[in-house]
Amino acid sequence: MTLLEKQPLPPLGAPVPSTWPAKAVLVFAALLSIGILNTSTRVERRHTPLIGTVTWSLQCERPGQECGQIVVPKDYLNPSSGSATIFISRVRATQTKKGTVFVNPGGPGVPGTWGASPGLAQYLANEWDIVGFDPRGIHRTIPQVKCFPNSSYALFKANTVLEQSFTLPFSSKDGSADPTAEIEVALERQMREFVALKKAEAAMCAENVGEDLKYMGTTTVVRDLAFMADVLDGEGSKINLFTGSYGSIIGAYLVNMLPDRAGRVVIDGIVDPMSWSSEPAHKWPANWLASTEKTYRFFLEMCAAAGPLGCPIAQHTSDTPVVLEERLEEFFDSLARAPMPVIGLGKARAGYLTSGAARALVLMYLEQPTQWSSAAHAIGSAIAGNGTLLHNFLVAPRHSNSPYHDLARSGVTCADQPAADSHNLPTSG
Repeated sequence: MTLLEKQPLPPLGAPVPSTWPAKAVLVFAALLSIGILNTSTRVERRHTPLIGTVTWSLQCERPGQECGQIVVPKDYLNPSSGSATIFISRVRATQTKKGTVFVNPGGPGVPGTWGASPGLAQYLANEWDIVGFDPRGIHRTIPQVKCFPNSSYALFKANTVLEQSFTLPFSSKDGSADPTAEIEVALERQMREFVALKKAEAAMCAENVGEDLKYMGTTTVVRDLAFMADVLDGEGSKINLFTGSYGSIIGAYLVNMLPDRAGRVVIDGIVDPMSWSSEPAHKWPANWLASTEKTYRFFLEMCAAAGPLGCPIAQHTSDTPVVLEERLEEFFDSLARAPMPVIGLGKARAGYLTSGAARALVLMYLEQPTQWSSAAHAIGSAIAGNGTLLHNFLVAPRHSNSPYHDLARSGVTCADQPAADSHNLPTSG
């Protein structure tokens, strides 16, 4: 971070070196010679984008916004590296403007432009411009993390451990088998599949994204914030940030990298920045799962209190949380013995629901209390034999216009975490 702090930003309006390959010129000349191009039409010279250029003419995805893009240096330490284009949204102050507040909903991997809303502007007395932005590699910011062509990443994951998660073998009721040994064998087999898929995924990213991956980290995002603040509010202006979840990492990096530039910084849903920046990603969930069991118990208590009408996991008004937990475990075991076939009903592709997928979905629902009612009905329906609701949530793209969501997240986390080596890789021991 110290090295970054010492580097000056390229001046606004600095031209970006052209990246056109020479063979493109030959192709262009060939097209002219055979008359494919209309030579009677004046051919405009293509200009390289100017760093600092802002365009406010792009289509927005939320009402009340104006959207555009800003051209920034791809690498703030190497001006010859070219440019990146950050997609931004803005809700303008309707009162006397006090400055700009940048917003980001977290992730990483989800669009940040969605965060700029008239509601937030009103909450801040309409005295601030609210600017959302898609961080490096994400959604409409260029370059994108597009490791797989079109939407083939979904096909790559289909019915693998990447999509269905890890399945524990069903419980042995007669005590004749050693459950620990059985679990280890099953998990090691699935881990080998997982590692092979991740290696293939990494190879695809190296092939199709390559060097651009190294510009996806949070340090670059902070430099982008400083650059955007300079363009929108003037050179050296304070950087105001309202964000949460992974966004708390952006905030932590900001106040440590550029303390003199940090203005009003509000972060919520805190992620441990020390763990994020100094530990490999497979160790992060240890902190994230600190309250999972308590949350699960509370979910079961609320389900029992709601009864069958409010929570179909319960089948009788007398069902206790213990009964509900046993019913869920029996459901998971049944899926471990035989996955449930589902047809998708037009919302998602047909397939099957595994025990690992069902467990993973329950965990995801626990993290979203506002969705507990929907979760209870989806889980209850699956227990009754119809797994379509759960299956569709698993395989239907939650960001249909951004099919690279998971890989965009990996682009950020891989850039932020220390390199893996023999001392911090997971083992089966």
